[in-house]
Amino acid sequence: MRPKLESGKRGLRLRSKSSRRMCIGRILTRNPPKTKAPSNSVANGKTTLTPGDRLAEVLATSLFVGEIPIVPGTFGTIPGLFIFIMASMLGVPAWGYLLLIVALYFVGAWAAGRAEKISGKKDDGRIVIDEVVGAMITMFYMPLDWRLVLAGFFAFRFFDVLKPGFRRIQQIEGGHGVMIDDVIAGIMANASLWLLMWLVSLFY
Repeated sequence: MRPKLESGKRGLRLRSKSSRRMCIGRILTRNPPKTKAPSNSVANGKTTLTPGDRLAEVLATSLFVGEIPIVPGTFGTIPGLFIFIMASMLGVPAWGYLLLIVALYFVGAWAAGRAEKISGKKDDGRIVIDEVVGAMITMFYMPLDWRLVLAGFFAFRFFDVLKPGFRRIQQIEGGHGVMIDDVIAGIMANASLWLLMWLVSLFY
């Protein structure tokens, strides 16, 4: 198809569609449209984290305890035992301690779920807030005794690592899947401590 020519005051003008498209293409090439980067954009190979993402990582790793490269889950148990010791020394009642466990559970579920999305890993090893809550449950309603604290540490780690009968719970998506298995491990460890105290009372 021949381009249509028009005459005017400024001479001949090219009126074909192909020429107009070429002009528009040149303009767009020189001045590309500006796009707003998303909050989690990747720039220079690094993910830009929002303040909420950073808060989730701090909480999920229990103030970066989970960043310890060797057995982070074991080290993550220690803050939970420390909270129990401090609550016992301050005279926090059982109901107050239980409320603290419930609050930390839901905070941990949110933080763990968000941290998983950031890392792209299911049950990332750096996430240890679940161990903190599990250790607190282990020591619920226990007297403050260093021998019980030590026994609680080993009992919780035993059930947390082996997960007898409840490994499928980890298949639950999101932060609740991270937290629930440690809650169950804490309940089983707590029951084992009561059993231990009962057995000791039979002989002493």
